[in-house]
Amino acid sequence: MRYVRGGFTLVEVLVASAILATTAAAVTSTLMAGQMLTYEALHNQRATALTEALTEEILTSKIQISEKDLLEYFKRHKEEFQKGEQVRTLHIMVESEDEARRILKMIRKGKSFSELAKDHSLSPEGKTGGDMGYFETGHMPKEFEDVFKLKINKVSDIIRTPYGVHVFKVIDKKPERKMSFEESKKQIHAKLLREAQELAFQQWLEEIKQKSKIIIKNEVLEKI
Repeated sequence: MRYVRGGFTLVEVLVASAILATTAAAVTSTLMAGQMLTYEALHNQRATALTEALTEEILTSKIQISEKDLLEYFKRHKEEFQKGEQVRTLHIMVESEDEARRILKMIRKGKSFSELAKDHSLSPEGKTGGDMGYFETGHMPKEFEDVFKLKINKVSDIIRTPYGVHVFKVIDKKPERKMSFEESKKQIHAKLLREAQELAFQQWLEEIKQKSKIIIKNEVLEKI
């Protein structure tokens, strides 16, 4: 590791610069907001800057993951890249069961689900007719899993959660399928980068342990 003037390494200089820049920005934004800046908050900003600078300079900047690497991983691990069954639903959320039951009666009499969502739903997508788009099995609260059993154009019974009382209408379904390479690339890149960072960090740590007398703060390392 090359040393620069004053006995500091290049990494230490970059880390110090990052800490100063981040801390200055934090102080400015906090003061502009009229908030008190505590010692703990300032310390956390410094720790975050240190972690990010170390990760970028020592780990990420030296890692190269090619398209070939991504494709080879995809071919060897296709079983990891599956899309579960998906449903597209309309959704109405209200506060009480009585209100939900009144809405269900209107739906069964032929009233438009989308119009009722616009008029009554407390959920953000109510403004656009309750359309939640597609969601995948296992990715929603467990109370909603029965929605996957509904056929297209069928309406659920009342579903209660801590957030309110819900009614769903299924308007489309997509069966379980394998993901394409293009769909999987981002996920693969993140996985390979994480693995390469862990290896590079261990190698870097071993190198500086051999060259230096240091004190390791495990609580900082755990954040990397």
